[in-house]
Amino acid sequence: MDCSCSMGAQVPDGRTKMELAAEGVVGALQLLNQRDEASVSMVDTETHVIFPMSPVAAGLPLDKVARGFSGGGGIYIGEGLREAKKQVLSSSRETRHVLLFSAAADSEQEADARWEKTVGELTAEKVTVSVIAMGSRSDSDAKLLEDIARRGNGRIYFAEDVTSLPRIFSQET
Repeated sequence: MDCSCSMGAQVPDGRTKMELAAEGVVGALQLLNQRDEASVSMVDTETHVIFPMSPVAAGLPLDKVARGFSGGGGIYIGEGLREAKKQVLSSSRETRHVLLFSAAADSEQEADARWEKTVGELTAEKVTVSVIAMGSRSDSDAKLLEDIARRGNGRIYFAEDVTSLPRIFSQET
């Protein structure tokens, strides 16, 4: 998961955007079956592992996910993708998928575009990468996030209405 300060803003019902994102992640994790594995990380300028790759059957720390989405400036997508690669490749499951959540107007990338190499390495290992972008297709970083999903053989979702985040996370699961 990625986060930025702007994502802390409240929506009309009083919840923050990040609370809605956390609600979506918890809901998606609850849809997994007992044979699945999952991990959750939050990334701003560095990675914060909420929990590493773990079997669903052992019980996932959903309470940590629900309260673990906070952080400061910037969304370093390359950092997030590298952590996702580390986690997902530690799984021997046949089907492996990365879901990147980021802001369509605040997704920072390294100048050398190392994210492209990471996505290429993931797809070479038959891992798909989808993106949930908070914002719209007209936001400054939307094309970047669309490119990640395209190169990752995944899907892209734009959440212009942040209250749709829980539904989108569940849909992608």
